Amino acid sequence: MILNIGFDIGDAETVVAFLKGNSDQVTNATMPGKTAAGQAIPTLYGYTKNGKLQLADSVASDGTGLQKVAMNFKRCPSDIITADQKRKVELKDMKTDAELWNQPEMNTLKVRDYDEKLNTFIKVVFTHPDFEKILATQLDGCDECRVCVGHPTRWNPFEVRIYEAFLRHGILGQRELLGKKLFLKVESESRASFLYLRDAYQFQGVKEFIGVIDVGSSTIDISVMKNGDARDRVYDDGQNFLGARSIDYLIMEYCIDKLSKGDMAEDFRDIFAVDSNGKRKNPGAWDHMLINCRFAKEALFAASGDDKSRLKKWINILDFPPVMLKYSDLVDDICNRPVANVLKKYCDLSDEDYARMGNKNWKEAFREFLTVQKDKMAAEGISLSQIFMTGSASRMFFVRDICRDVFPEIRNSQSLMSDTEPSIAIANGLARVGVTEERAKEFTKEVNEFLDASEGLRSIVKSRVPDLISDVAGPIVDVIRDKIIVPNFNNWKAGKITTINNLMAEIEGALRDEKRFNLILQQDKGFSRAVAVWICSKLGNDIGTKLMSIATNYHVHDFNADDLNAFKLDVDSIYSGRNGALNLVDKFGYEQFSSLISSVLGIIAFFISPYVVGVLVGLVAFISESAFWSILMTMMSIPDPLWLLLMTFLGITSAVLTKTVFRNNKGKIEEWFQNRDLPISLRKKVDVKKVIETFNADRDEIVKKLEASFNDGSKQDEIAEKISTTIRPQIEEKADKIKFAIERR
Repeated sequence: MILNIGFDIGDAETVVAFLKGNSDQVTNATMPGKTAAGQAIPTLYGYTKNGKLQLADSVASDGTGLQKVAMNFKRCPSDIITADQKRKVELKDMKTDAELWNQPEMNTLKVRDYDEKLNTFIKVVFTHPDFEKILATQLDGCDECRVCVGHPTRWNPFEVRIYEAFLRHGILGQRELLGKKLFLKVESESRASFLYLRDAYQFQGVKEFIGVIDVGSSTIDISVMKNGDARDRVYDDGQNFLGARSIDYLIMEYCIDKLSKGDMAEDFRDIFAVDSNGKRKNPGAWDHMLINCRFAKEALFAASGDDKSRLKKWINILDFPPVMLKYSDLVDDICNRPVANVLKKYCDLSDEDYARMGNKNWKEAFREFLTVQKDKMAAEGISLSQIFMTGSASRMFFVRDICRDVFPEIRNSQSLMSDTEPSIAIANGLARVGVTEERAKEFTKEVNEFLDASEGLRSIVKSRVPDLISDVAGPIVDVIRDKIIVPNFNNWKAGKITTINNLMAEIEGALRDEKRFNLILQQDKGFSRAVAVWICSKLGNDIGTKLMSIATNYHVHDFNADDLNAFKLDVDSIYSGRNGALNLVDKFGYEQFSSLISSVLGIIAFFISPYVVGVLVGLVAFISESAFWSILMTMMSIPDPLWLLLMTFLGITSAVLTKTVFRNNKGKIEEWFQNRDLPISLRKKVDVKKVIETFNADRDEIVKKLEASFNDGSKQDEIAEKISTTIRPQIEEKADKIKFAIERR
C-alpha cells in the first residue's frame, strides 16, 4: 500500500495532507505546535542563543534572543540563479542532480542560503517528535510513501527542475522515510487545487470555464479549467510579488511609527537600529515584529461575525507597550496605503515593477491585476462562470468584493465560492496526485514506451524531417541573401571592403563560420517561423493523433488530435513582434514554447550549417558573376575613366567592346574586375537591387540544391533523436490530460 503525502510549502504557511492507498479519503495532518488537524503552521524557524531550534509559532514569543530566523525564504529559482535562456536550458537538461550541483551557478551564496533554509525547515517538520508519531501511524501497513510538493503554476520547466533538485538535496531526497521507501514528485499548485475542488464540490462535467484564484503570501495565481476538469487547464497566470505579505510590512510600518513616538521611543530606535548599509542591529527583533504583525492580520481577517467594527488585536513586540490594531484601521487606513514602497524596501521589488505600481494600494493593485487577467482571458475566448478562492489570504473580505466588481457575471454566491478550508486546498490536492497516477499506471507505461521506443516518437519525428528540410530551405536561402550577401555588398559599396574578391571572401567566411551562421539563422523570423509551423501544424498533429490512439485503449474518447497537440499555438500571433522577433505574448504555454522553439532552432541550425558549405562554391561564383555584370553594365552606361583602363588592359585601341572581343577575353575581364579596388564613385552607382534580382531569378534552383544536400539518412536520424529528446516534456504534460480523464472513470 502507498501513503500519498501532499506537502504544501507556502511562503507564509505550510500544511500536510495524507491519502492512504487508492481511496478518495484525505486526512489533514496535525502540524507541529498545533492542536487541530488542517491548521497550517507559519513557514519559519529560528535558533535560540544556545542553538536550540524554534519552529513556527514559537518564534513569535522571542525577539532579541533569536538567531538566524528564516522566513519568506521560498523563492522562485530564477530570482537566485543568474543565467541566460540558453544556459537555463542546459541546466534544466542535466541528467543528474550531482552534475547540476557541480555547476558554478549552483555554488553561490544565494543558492547555498536558499538550500539551507528550505531543507532545514522541511527536516524540522518531518522530524518533529509530534509529527513523526502522526506520520508513523499513517505509514502503518504501507510499503512506501510518495511526497508530492507543490510549485507555483507560473514557474517554467527550468525553475521546476531546480526546485526539485533543491528538495532532493535534503530529507526528501533520501530513499527512505521512517523505514519506508520514499519517492518525491513536484506538481503545479493549480492542478492540485483543481483536484481538491473537483472532488470537494463535485463540479466535473460542467461545460463552462471555472477559475481558481489563489491569494498567497508572496504570489497570486489564477488558473482556469474547462469542463470542470483538472485535466483541461487552459489558462495560467500570476503575480510574483503582489501577495498578502505586503500588508504585513504595511502593518509593521504602522507599528514602527507608533513605537518610535511613544514613551520608549529611544529604546525602540536603539534596538531596531539600521546602519548606513541597511544592516540591522538586531535582525531577530525585526523578524519577531514582522511575525506578530502577520499573526495580527490573520486573526482579524479570520474572525467570524458580521459586525467587525469592534474587532481589535494587540501586537506584542518584545517589552514595548503593545500596539493596538483595530479592524477599521487595518482595512480603512493601512490597506489603503501605497504598497510599492514597502515591497521595494523589504522585498527587493524591481525598479520596473515599482514604477508600474506607482502609488496604488494593495486593493487597487489587486483590482488592476484581475482586470488585466480578465482582458487576457477574453482575448482567448474565456469567460468565467465560477470562481473559487483559495489561499489563506482569500479571507480578506475585499478580495472577494473586488472579484465581484471585476467579474460581475459571477456576483451570485454560487458563482463566487470562498473555500471553507483555503489553507489546505493545495495540500489536499497534492495528496490526490499520487492516486491519479496510480490509477493511470498502465497508461503512463504505454506512453513511456511510445516515447522511448525507436519506432515510437523518434520514428514520427524522422518521418517529418523531410518536410522540415523542405520548409526551411527557402528561408535559409533568404537569410543568406538578406543577412549576409546584401550587408556585405553594401559594405563593398561604402569602401569597407576593397575588391570583389574580398567581398566574396567575406560572404564565404560568414557562411563557413558555423557558430555565427547558427546565430543568424536562429534570430531570423522566416527561419524561426518555418520551424514553429512545422512543430505546431505537422509534427504536433502527428503526435496528437498517436496520443489519441493510446487514449482509446483506456476508454477515453473525448479527445481529438487537436486537443492533444502539445504545440497547438497561434504561430501568427507569436511572430508578430517588431523586426521579425518572437513576440511571445503573455499567454498560457507561450513561455514554455519560447524555450522549446529556441532549443529546436539550435538543433536544426547545428545540423544544417555544414550542408550550407556544400553549396558555397557555386553560390559564391554565381554572386561574383552577378556583381561583375552589374558593374560592367554601369561602366558601359556612363563615361568612366576606368573604361579606358580596361581597354588598355585588353590591348583594344577602340572604345568598342564587341561580343567577340568579350567572349575571347571574358576570363581576363572578370579577373580584372575582381581584383580591382574600384572608386567609391563607381561603386555607389552599382545597383544592389539588380544583383538581388539576378539572384532571385535562380532562387528556386538554389533552394533545390540546398534541399538535395540534406538527403543523408544518418543525419536525419540524429536530428530526430535530438528533437525527440527536446520535445518529450511537452508531450508528457499533454499526456497528463488523458491521465486525469482515466482517473475519473
